[in-house]
Amino acid sequence: GNPSGVYSGNGILDAMASNEVTGQVVYKFSPDDGVSPGKVGMLAADLSMIIEFPIDPTLMNTTVGGTCPACETHHEALRFETAMYAQTALDGKNWVIFAGAARMESDGTSYPALFKISADSSDFTTGKGTGQEMYLDGSSEALKLPSACEGVTDAKQGRHTSFTALTKHGSYGYAGTSGRDANCDGCEHRSACVVMFSLDYNSLDSPTKVIVFEGGDGGLDEKDVWAAAVEPITEMGANGGFIYFAVGDRSNSGFGRIVKVMIGGTDTTSTCTSGCFKRVGTFEESASFGGIVHVADLNGIVSLSRSFTNTTYTKFSTASVTSISPQFVSSNTSGTLVTIRGTGFYSPSNDESTYNVSCRFGHTSTLDSDFQEEAWSGAIFVSSTEIRCTVPSALDSMTSTKTNNRQTYTELEVSFDGFPVDGVPTSGSLNPYWGKSMWTRHDAVVFYYDEPIIASFDVGHGDYGNKVLFTGENETNAPVTLRLFGGPFIDSDGSDGGPARLKCRYNGDATTDVAATFVAVNQLHCPLCEVSNASGVDRCGAHGTSGAAQYIPLPWLAGGQPKADVDVSITMNGVEYHSSGSKVLHLYGSPHGLSVIHPKCTMDGFSGVVTDSTLGVLNGGRDCRHNFLSYPGNAEADGTMKLDPVEVSLADIDGTVIKNDMGVGGTRGFKITAAVNATGSEGSSRNILTLAPGGVERTTVDGTTTFELSLSFVPIQGVYEIFFTGEDCTDGSTCTALSSTQSFKFTVQPGKAIGLDLEPGKAVGPYLTGPQFPPGTQVLNASESVEIDYLIVYTVDAGGNKLLGLDGGGHSISAEL
Repeated sequence: GNPSGVYSGNGILDAMASNEVTGQVVYKFSPDDGVSPGKVGMLAADLSMIIEFPIDPTLMNTTVGGTCPACETHHEALRFETAMYAQTALDGKNWVIFAGAARMESDGTSYPALFKISADSSDFTTGKGTGQEMYLDGSSEALKLPSACEGVTDAKQGRHTSFTALTKHGSYGYAGTSGRDANCDGCEHRSACVVMFSLDYNSLDSPTKVIVFEGGDGGLDEKDVWAAAVEPITEMGANGGFIYFAVGDRSNSGFGRIVKVMIGGTDTTSTCTSGCFKRVGTFEESASFGGIVHVADLNGIVSLSRSFTNTTYTKFSTASVTSISPQFVSSNTSGTLVTIRGTGFYSPSNDESTYNVSCRFGHTSTLDSDFQEEAWSGAIFVSSTEIRCTVPSALDSMTSTKTNNRQTYTELEVSFDGFPVDGVPTSGSLNPYWGKSMWTRHDAVVFYYDEPIIASFDVGHGDYGNKVLFTGENETNAPVTLRLFGGPFIDSDGSDGGPARLKCRYNGDATTDVAATFVAVNQLHCPLCEVSNASGVDRCGAHGTSGAAQYIPLPWLAGGQPKADVDVSITMNGVEYHSSGSKVLHLYGSPHGLSVIHPKCTMDGFSGVVTDSTLGVLNGGRDCRHNFLSYPGNAEADGTMKLDPVEVSLADIDGTVIKNDMGVGGTRGFKITAAVNATGSEGSSRNILTLAPGGVERTTVDGTTTFELSLSFVPIQGVYEIFFTGEDCTDGSTCTALSSTQSFKFTVQPGKAIGLDLEPGKAVGPYLTGPQFPPGTQVLNASESVEIDYLIVYTVDAGGNKLLGLDGGGHSISAEL
């Protein structure tokens, strides 16, 4: 039968707990005569009396005996509210721990107290009412409650507080506090606190940690703790799990909350993920809770609420959502998989289910219609702390009210009643299946964002340029950080302490993913390479280190070749990527050859040999033909023929003009040489024509140089070619030629008339030839009279070219003997 017993004394049984090994009960009793000190006793498993002693708080006598000699033996020396059994792991001993308040001053001031007494009969008898004591009397900082636990800062911190709930798990015990409003101005602002302590504590030890709930000072009225229940979680370790505390406000019986606390260690920070001791959730009920217990088979906790007429038992799911990752998705998503972390998740066996767990997204109301079936999906069960679900688009998660502001977020609810096979149960309709599912509410939301636009790039020159050396560095060998303009962008780079989700991706290659920096809602910064200081200065990768090549292309470039249309994508949640579209990054190569731009044939991006086939539309629609690159044969004062200035630039293998002229010697500037190319020229002077020495060699600055070209003399009319070569001579010893050369052609046409040329029209008699006579010289006898007929006189330019019809005339020509 059920054991029972009758206590013979008159008074109050403050608290009791049983030794779970032997079944013996240890109790604390307070006589009702108002004089006699309290007693502790032990009952056998059948509740028959074994032994009883006056309680003997020796530490109290040591601590306050000088100021309050009667405190130790006072009938209210120790007023306990609750007790629990505990076994210490190191020695396997059994204990009962009492919690409440202890009188520590002669005026009756009391402080929160713990009293641990042996629950083994031999040690209990030997101890004769003594135990291990802990008083939070403020005698040291370690023994002082936080002021938030009482709502006021007091010189005697703790005097308005008592322990009213007690539980344990693993190596630690947890005591919850309640406050006393009487004679305390401000204590209505208090917050309940939970004190963590080691189960094997000894007298003079202090609590391990203390956490504070959300109380009455603008909080959630979590002021007083009534009861506690532990949910062990094997995956969280021997000390890991959750404690559910029934809390409320002693002045409001129509209100109650269940506060969920994560345990497993001593880390009380809000960002803790393991080994924690922190508050992780709260649930409000319209009645105060009288008790609470965890029932493993129900995957939940059962609470007791009591009124004058009835007692109500309520089951609550212990599953709760603590985070959603990522917590924001594109409003146009076709289904983004998010990771939902929490506790108490399980995977039951459900009929007609493809998935045993499901999620739905929408907005809480009294109608299930505010959660559309399009926003209901099966969940992937990973563990008791993780599931994964697909978030629908903002449109599919809209409520029946279609309120615009509700499109910016969606609420998550989880069900452990499964999801139909292929979304349709055997009944053929979702309605009954939808209706019988029980959904848990966690106030967990996913936010929607508008898809960002990438409007422009800037690679560091401030001109919104998009060209970068294919090593990821600029022309001075400095690693490039790409600046993206557009938006709207989200601050998700982790600089605020949250997870870093903001990333950039190049060329659609996931291996290029790199953390981005949020600058403003319209600007992001993305590095192009992994920066190393191994060479003593910041470089991309191994650049600059001993034995490394001068140019190491970014590893994701196919064949290590330049690429003019690199897509840049960003993700703001670590999952969804948004492309730059028509805005692309141009990764140019190392110096390979030259580009020549002549002022008579220029346009953006035009370079190269000008031939009859070069028909690009230039300067307002003109075609670039040879007639635009023709020069009259006019001589300067020194006899040379001046050409227009020509711009020569370094170019990569694709012909892209580049600024990078850093040489192997670590200094900038390539040597460019100009010369007349006799092979490519057609004019009669090609074999003897040269360039004036002052314009033959130049050194590039920022990859470019300008030649002021002059021919050594005015050549005979025709087509001529100027040839350009480039070399890297920066190492001080040898020069390395570029792989390709460049040139431009021009024509020389007759210039202004500066001389004459004479040809005989008709002559009679023998001709005299020889080096000492001009062409056409006739031999005449002095005594003869000979008719020489007519002579043809031509005007010629500085090169001897006949002007013919190009001469406008007006010259006066005379002949004399």
